[in-house]
Amino acid sequence: MIFSLAAESFDGINLELYADSQKTFGGRYTTPVSEIRFSKREEKQNFGVLLTTNAICKPLPIEIKLGNISCSGSLSRLNNPELSSGTSPFSTGVITTTGLSASLPGFTSFSKEESSFLQIDFSRLTKRPLSFKINLWCSQENSSPVYSAIISDKLFSNQLTLSASCTTGAFYYDENTSSSWFLNSPYYKEGSHNCTLFQVTADYKNKSIKTGASTTLTAALYESPFGPYTAVYRTDLLYSYKQTDFYTSVFLNNYEDTITSSQKKLEPAVQAKTGILTKRPFVFKSEPVFIRFGANLYTKINLTKTEHPLRLNTGIQFTSEHNSTSFSVSGIGNITSSKNNPKPEHFLLTDISAQLKNSIYLKTLTPSLTLSAEKKIKAETKDDESDIWKYKINLNLTNNGNHKLNGSCSFSCTAKNKTITDKKLSASITGRLNFKPVIIIGKLTASFEL
Repeated sequence: MIFSLAAESFDGINLELYADSQKTFGGRYTTPVSEIRFSKREEKQNFGVLLTTNAICKPLPIEIKLGNISCSGSLSRLNNPELSSGTSPFSTGVITTTGLSASLPGFTSFSKEESSFLQIDFSRLTKRPLSFKINLWCSQENSSPVYSAIISDKLFSNQLTLSASCTTGAFYYDENTSSSWFLNSPYYKEGSHNCTLFQVTADYKNKSIKTGASTTLTAALYESPFGPYTAVYRTDLLYSYKQTDFYTSVFLNNYEDTITSSQKKLEPAVQAKTGILTKRPFVFKSEPVFIRFGANLYTKINLTKTEHPLRLNTGIQFTSEHNSTSFSVSGIGNITSSKNNPKPEHFLLTDISAQLKNSIYLKTLTPSLTLSAEKKIKAETKDDESDIWKYKINLNLTNNGNHKLNGSCSFSCTAKNKTITDKKLSASITGRLNFKPVIIIGKLTASFEL
């Protein structure tokens, strides 16, 4: 059970109180120049403070955040620079230049150490459209502060945007205890290493001919426990013509035991993802309808292994004023090659999944239904009874009035050797009652294993 109470006045001051059935309670107090958050659950607690000069010193906005904050942005890419192998055919996954960003803790998150974040925006002091920001993050998790700077400018009547950023800092890593003299992974003691991320983006858009192109070059440098630096590279390309996008992303790591800022170990590999995403309008029964089609192909060529994953995603979506329907299919397999010759020798399909989703936009209600099925195929066998099926049904219902009520119900199960197992049922109801200036939010959740 979740209960939240909020009151807001005309001068921008907001107060929200929170409590739930897990013995968590907290609150958020917001003004035009500050925000304070706190929450507590038994032995755990967190807090967050935001101070900003945006309302009182507009030429030079300064933002300070303290407490159990979460840092992301360019830090997330420094932690994991690899490509995403997601299954959505309606997302390009192409990235652009960014700097550090931070957010205050939520009421139920207690995993972050205390840290501080500073952002200074010099954009209003420069001759527009030039913009420049610097960020500083200090955390007990790192051996030194993490810095970032991002600069951006527009050229040729704002048709070309050039952006560049740099993020750098020193991060701890643990001792490699999983190694020995007889393993390929060498032994090293715990310590800290410098990690740096460089990003450059060129984005061109011509509205008169409805054409655009964007490219982002990324290089991440990681200091090795043995002294020298290892480097990984990534390139993202996007070309748009009218309502069609063509995109390609490539990632390269030539080094073994590359350790990122989050202690993630990267294998020597080449990753590639390419696809198309297009949208077309047409008229059906005097109603405008948009059809959206997407398809992409992802692969990872391991430079020291003989198996390489391959994923194909495709889907189609129909959207109108009153309805949205989408159907997508994904197939996953492994390509096998010899160590001496990277040329593909054998392909084995390991997984097939499909999803059907429908939403109806009525005047007072918005019901939606999602059906998904996944088939896992056991390797190197033709026995149908070894196949594993997973099914999931999700029903969601939301009203569109001033007082919001949302209900959700989900059922999932697994079929293995013609036997149904792992049957799970979960349901939740969320209510948002708007009695200005008071807002009351309540939530009930339940789950069962059948």
